[in-house]
Amino acid sequence: MLATATAVPVAAASTCTTASQVFSTAGQLTTFTVPAGARYVDFVVRGAGGGAGSTVAGGQGANSSGRITLPTNATVAQRTFGIVVGQGGEVKTDGTTAAGGTGYGSGGNSTPGPRDNPGGPAGAGGGGSALLLGALSGTPLVVSGGGGGSAVRETVQGSTQQTTVYQAPDATTGFNYGTANAGSSAPNGRVGAVGSVNSTAPGLAVNPATAADGPVGGTRGGTAQYRVANGNWGPPTRVEGSNGQNFGLGSNGGGNGGNGAARLNNGGGSFAASAGGGGGGYAGGGGGGMVGSQFTGTTRLTISTGTGAAGSSYRAATALGTPISNYVLAPSGLLSGAARGHAGYVSLSWCV
Repeated sequence: MLATATAVPVAAASTCTTASQVFSTAGQLTTFTVPAGARYVDFVVRGAGGGAGSTVAGGQGANSSGRITLPTNATVAQRTFGIVVGQGGEVKTDGTTAAGGTGYGSGGNSTPGPRDNPGGPAGAGGGGSALLLGALSGTPLVVSGGGGGSAVRETVQGSTQQTTVYQAPDATTGFNYGTANAGSSAPNGRVGAVGSVNSTAPGLAVNPATAADGPVGGTRGGTAQYRVANGNWGPPTRVEGSNGQNFGLGSNGGGNGGNGAARLNNGGGSFAASAGGGGGGYAGGGGGGMVGSQFTGTTRLTISTGTGAAGSSYRAATALGTPISNYVLAPSGLLSGAARGHAGYVSLSWCV
């Protein structure tokens, strides 16, 4: 959706009039030319969020804002921008694959495959959003990464604690994950550790996916596991996610997020686990993995799963020969919807 520009007179002390344009159609490149005589362009670029699980929201996209100063008598080429808006990662509860959101670097899928008893949501990664100088082949000026998709673990009856191992700091749900450019909130994927039957101690967990770092895609989860060596757990079976893509290898020129691991057969009729897809962006976040093991006295696998990690964001050192000013990068602060992660968004405003 392309909002209509509106002119708004500024304070009497000012000598120009401001106007703005909002872009919200996901996945498509839109080209927009700022009117002649504009002095600057203020921008807000928000990456899309990952899809939610059953008890937690998807990872948030990043939100970037700042100002690009335009040259005096800027040419049409210098006033033309390419815009790509990220799409929220899908949420699926029917056992089918949840698709990653499109964007500047699309999100990774959550690929649980058919389920015996559908109902546990699968969360895909959100797409990145970008502001480019010129059309699609133009130079990226600002990219905001997408958030990682959620995950759903499979627990055994009698397990009394979903607790923390590796990088899973949320003791209530076992998940805290995939928020793009979160600073203190950490953008890596998170895992849901599973307690042993009638035990408050952690028994089983898969290692997390990692977030993209600049132009380098994040690494997949599921390459290792934590399992209590007390003789009560059977041999572990791991399924790995996929790595996030590097910058330039994914959709619209960004990096796609990695896919979440495909499902494990739990040996019973109530399977509901899924691993999250990584967020897209300048580079893509890794997809979550999963590990299953059978605890003594149970007839099916307990499965620990990991969420997707966040895509990376980017700011060019200069735009049209001048540093981007007033730049702020933060999480979006938005929650996932029932069908998708929160939408991406780009807005431009200028003064003529």
